[in-house]
Amino acid sequence: MRITVPLSLKKIRLHWVGIGLGAIYWLIESFMDAFVFGTGGLIERIFTPDPNEAWMRILVVSVLVIFGFYAQSLIDRRNRAEAEIIKLNEDLERRVIERTTQLDAANRKLQIEITDHRQVEEELKFRSILLDSARDSIFVLDQQGRVIYVNEAAYKDRGFTKEELIGKPIDEIDAPQYKEVVRQRLGQLLETGSIRIETEHLKKDGTLMDVEVNARVIEFGGKKVIVGILRDISERKQTEEKIRHMAYHDPLTDLPNRTLFYDRLQQAIIAGQREKEAVALLLLDLDRFKEINDSFGHHYGDLLLKQLGSRIRDTLRESDTVARLGGDEFAVLLPRTTIEGAILSAGKIIEVLEMPFTLEGESLGIGVSIGVVLCPDHGNDFDLLLQRADTAMYAAKHSGKGYAIYAPEQDQR
Repeated sequence: MRITVPLSLKKIRLHWVGIGLGAIYWLIESFMDAFVFGTGGLIERIFTPDPNEAWMRILVVSVLVIFGFYAQSLIDRRNRAEAEIIKLNEDLERRVIERTTQLDAANRKLQIEITDHRQVEEELKFRSILLDSARDSIFVLDQQGRVIYVNEAAYKDRGFTKEELIGKPIDEIDAPQYKEVVRQRLGQLLETGSIRIETEHLKKDGTLMDVEVNARVIEFGGKKVIVGILRDISERKQTEEKIRHMAYHDPLTDLPNRTLFYDRLQQAIIAGQREKEAVALLLLDLDRFKEINDSFGHHYGDLLLKQLGSRIRDTLRESDTVARLGGDEFAVLLPRTTIEGAILSAGKIIEVLEMPFTLEGESLGIGVSIGVVLCPDHGNDFDLLLQRADTAMYAAKHSGKGYAIYAPEQDQR
């Protein structure tokens, strides 16, 4: 509130009023002495008053002048106080306006921040819904490899709760055999910025799941974090394993096929040469199998081949291999053996195959002829060993003894 002073008091200087009143008082006294009391002329009474009256006049005039100066000083002090109050009032109004402006600006900024915060919250909520609806697992790790975020698929697919995974080192989720690899790949990831690997994750129940990991290092909140998208590839791995198994196994008997048998024979030959041990190859050809196929049909022939494969497999060591090369032709690989061991295995196979086969109520019997070759005695090449085993097998078939060991003279027959 502004304080105002009357305009008359501002313009009139009271010390001059005091002097003026003193002069008027002096003239009135002189006029009274000259015309009322007749003590002399007016001019004379003005400039040469009676000494006794002069002191009184001087005293009154002095009082009036002093009062004028004192009153003027009060007015001046009041004017200065008013000016200061006006200045303070103006300064206060300026500050109020400035503060009001600042508060308005701050309020607008706050409203914008609140709106932005709500938008961020909505966006984060939307992103969280999107991440939780993703079928792939999403992990966010710090630079030490500890989990700082997981989506719903990440913990549910592994049987954990979200709280159980947060703060957990990622290598504790991987299968034990992959722990060291994961640590190395984590360091590699921090150097290169991205990585793609396949590994196995350990579920809470102890089972393993195959996962494909695509990870990248990004900046978030001023810090580097690792974002990994993990896809469950268990079904793909199972399919790949089935395809791989089908590529190396006979579809009817589930025994190794010619390709796998060749590979294992090559490995056995190399290992035998290194360890100075012999490897035996037995080639089997079934007797009377064509008769069974012609008399009972291929269905019975297939059942017979399945049972036959199982019987041969049950007579061998874990390290031995029985394979179906095609039709009614089978081969047996005996690593780390001797000629005596090969003959013993051939005898066992003949014995178990001479026992009747029961096929859907029908009891059927077959025979077998076995050709036996030894590596390195009879060769170091797969094709050569197979050829000489075939020669020995036909020698056994003609002799009727069940098996025959390859001999060079058999080539002349």
